[in-house]
Amino acid sequence: KFYVHQRIRGPHHFVCMPACDRRYFLLATGTICLIQLSCIIEEWIFKQLHGFHYFWFVALIELLLFTVLGHASSASEQGRSVLSMPSMHPSGPMRLYAVSGCSLAAGTGLGKLAFKHLNYATGTVLKSMKLLPVMALSVCWLQRRYNACQLSAALLMVASASLFGLGEREVETEFSPTGILLSFLCLFAQALQNTSTDRLLRDHGATVHETMTLSNGWGF
Repeated sequence: KFYVHQRIRGPHHFVCMPACDRRYFLLATGTICLIQLSCIIEEWIFKQLHGFHYFWFVALIELLLFTVLGHASSASEQGRSVLSMPSMHPSGPMRLYAVSGCSLAAGTGLGKLAFKHLNYATGTVLKSMKLLPVMALSVCWLQRRYNACQLSAALLMVASASLFGLGEREVETEFSPTGILLSFLCLFAQALQNTSTDRLLRDHGATVHETMTLSNGWGF
């Protein structure tokens, strides 16, 4: 196993980190930073551009972009041309990709539409509540099991998101329950999408790029 050595506190002190852990750390950090950048741009579009009402169009562009990127990554991984057609023999059943894609489209569109009625911070926090419906679907559909610590953490996260929403109701003069309703509909759509994707990846051995391409393609 290869290790990356980082010198700290003088010439004789080292911290050894497996190369795979370092790669995971860099990927996770990059993901968080890019998501943050995406949120900043999205909030600017939704809140600073007065009269902006094209929420479903933003969702459509997002689905198209992920379809193209997923196909390009999959083609590169398999040594094929980017212009080649995707495989007609996917790892999982096509109906499962359709379920994942349609629920992805619904969740993406409804989630962005909710920002029309909520401030961006509240809408983003409410999205974290999808953890409970995801876990419930995983238990009922995929027979997954969760321990007490995982359940407690999920409940605490959902409780904090609920309090955040209640707090907005107290301070926002134009608070609209429609935003909360749209957020909850988005949660259930995303829960179905996450669970079907989990089924494809873990039970059918589908690759991330294949799932990304076909799911977003169905959603588009």
